[in-house]
Amino acid sequence: MKFVILGNGSIGQRHAANLRALRPEAEIITADPRGNATHRDWRVALDIPGEITGVLICSPHDAHLEQIEAVNALGLPIFCEKPLWTIAQTADGLALAERVSVPFAMGFQYRFHDAFETIPSQVRLTFIGGDYLTYRYGLTVAETMTSHAIDLALQRLGLAEEVRFETDGIILAGEIVHQGGCCSAFNYDMECDFKISRIQWRYGSLELPKNNAAYVNELQAWLTLLDGGLRNPRLATLADAVAVQKVMAQCKAY
Repeated sequence: MKFVILGNGSIGQRHAANLRALRPEAEIITADPRGNATHRDWRVALDIPGEITGVLICSPHDAHLEQIEAVNALGLPIFCEKPLWTIAQTADGLALAERVSVPFAMGFQYRFHDAFETIPSQVRLTFIGGDYLTYRYGLTVAETMTSHAIDLALQRLGLAEEVRFETDGIILAGEIVHQGGCCSAFNYDMECDFKISRIQWRYGSLELPKNNAAYVNELQAWLTLLDGGLRNPRLATLADAVAVQKVMAQCKAY
């Protein structure tokens, strides 16, 4: 059993540690151009001898599209961290999504938090988020911070009917009108002095903690799928990820 992890930053290292705990017998091969990995070149990592069980794409956002295409061509199962691709790659990404035929899971870990089931449906939800991340990810507030929230909104309220987002890459504000008439509102800041990830509704609110249990549970759901088991309904599909990307692509610059 071999897993290849493309990208050995914080999220790649988290997944590697969780894989070792869940599958102690597995061999884990990592790829990162910074040199803190098994290989510098991700293409070399995919060309190792022996059968590869699955590939985790944890690389910088703008590398996902090319790597998804390469891994799909090899017929290997994919677990991809958010975002699926950048907003600028939307047209090429939608074309690629039509060709992806391998088992696919998207890393929307909020689905696996205990709080997920407590978030109401068919009400107006407001998503508030903040962190200081531009130094690490650039002007990608939609991809880096908001994509999780968009996925939660689509899951709880239904697919998007209309999108009214504005962003300068650092701040994103606006709302989604969902099929059925419910709305979700968003206010995200990528240069905030404190970290926050909160969901509010008329009679309550909650903050989503970034605990490792959600990552472990999501990874276990993907491994179960690879083992031939049933797909956990919380495990995000390629179609779920594409729905989020289509919403993000409607952001208007200001």
